[in-house]
Amino acid sequence: MEKVKTSQYSLSSYSIPTQILWSILAVGCVGALGYAVYESFEFSWLQFLILGVAVAFAAIANQYHPNFKSTKYQISATELTVIWGVVWLGLPGGTFLSVVAGVASYNIFPKDKKRWLASVFVGGVSAAAAALAFYLYLKNFVNFDGTVLAASEISPLWLLSGIGLLATVRFVVYNILFTAFSKLETGISFGRTIQGVLNANLLSYAFGVPAAIIFHYSFVQFGYVVGIIALPLVVAAHLFYRMHFQSLELKTKEIYEASRIHLATVEALATAIDARDQVGVGHVRRTQIYAVGVGEILGLSEPEIHALRTGALLHDIGKLGVPDHILNKPGRLTPAEMEKMKIHSTVGASILEKINFNYPVVPTVKYHHESWDGTGYPEGLAKEQIPLTARILAVADAYDTLRGARPYRAAVNRDEARKFLLNGSLYRGLRPVMWSPVEKTALAEAEIE
Repeated sequence: MEKVKTSQYSLSSYSIPTQILWSILAVGCVGALGYAVYESFEFSWLQFLILGVAVAFAAIANQYHPNFKSTKYQISATELTVIWGVVWLGLPGGTFLSVVAGVASYNIFPKDKKRWLASVFVGGVSAAAAALAFYLYLKNFVNFDGTVLAASEISPLWLLSGIGLLATVRFVVYNILFTAFSKLETGISFGRTIQGVLNANLLSYAFGVPAAIIFHYSFVQFGYVVGIIALPLVVAAHLFYRMHFQSLELKTKEIYEASRIHLATVEALATAIDARDQVGVGHVRRTQIYAVGVGEILGLSEPEIHALRTGALLHDIGKLGVPDHILNKPGRLTPAEMEKMKIHSTVGASILEKINFNYPVVPTVKYHHESWDGTGYPEGLAKEQIPLTARILAVADAYDTLRGARPYRAAVNRDEARKFLLNGSLYRGLRPVMWSPVEKTALAEAEIE
């Protein structure tokens, strides 16, 4: 039966309390906008022009919410535009600009459009509430009876305290409502929810309130020319960013394609090497799966994972320097042949050094035959001297070698291979003392290959 696709704006995935709160927020925002429209009937043509310029500014500036120095805190121009809008355009300006700023932040919520709409609704409600508190404060304490302060003369102390009240009401109402919605939506604890909301808003207030005060006094001092200058600058910055982003995107695609071709070349070379080793076809691919899997379980960094992925594919590239009669010999190797086989780790590292990998592939390949007790090769490294990626590759390489059949022995089952690895790891300083002839052959083969 074909699965019915639900709209990304559908509330069906929400609980009943979440749906009710979301609906209340929507109705509240629509009511605030309706009241703002009613109040805007008193606007002059100049105020409508200023509102249009401010809306354009908010629509552009609020598309970007950069993180502050790689932290969880974000900076946006939302509070700047809302606070300035309330002061210069009253409740209509603050409400309109808050909704426009919220709509402009669409790309901040790429996976949850219902959550984005909730933030728009909460923004509209909190902006209207903050504007009402601001003008009630001016009316009761400063005897200001108007609906728009703009450039009206008022003591700086009263103005700053009024803006502080405005920002506080906006902050408290927004965070209470959005935290309540987020708590119902996600089910995450209240502490974590409020922390996440604060991370997204706190720095914007710390930036927006002082910036709004500076903008206000700039408009008082120089008039509307400030807005006439600010809007083209914002538009120019936006266009420059878009061109830079497109250029960066194109460059990223080029790098990705180059990396893809590079990886394909590496894989082709690994396949060719694997095919040459007739007794171990498919070995490098399986070793890669094991090594990368272990690395991910251990939580290795991305460069180390890349080193394991590439190193596992190319760990036998040095076998190009090993004669075919040794490489594909059906029986056990003589001591001299074993010494000849051992050069493959050093030869492989020498070949790979010329490629200049930006992650540690060379040491991973060169030292994957070192032993914890210092009896390995090529340099006899011991313990933590051996790179972790090389140790992981050694385990993956030995395990796949043991699990594969050879002309002179059957494949070792998983439990036996696990026993070999545990005994050979010098776990707690112990080393195996009793091996059957088959076990000795298999383990020696694993250490060499």
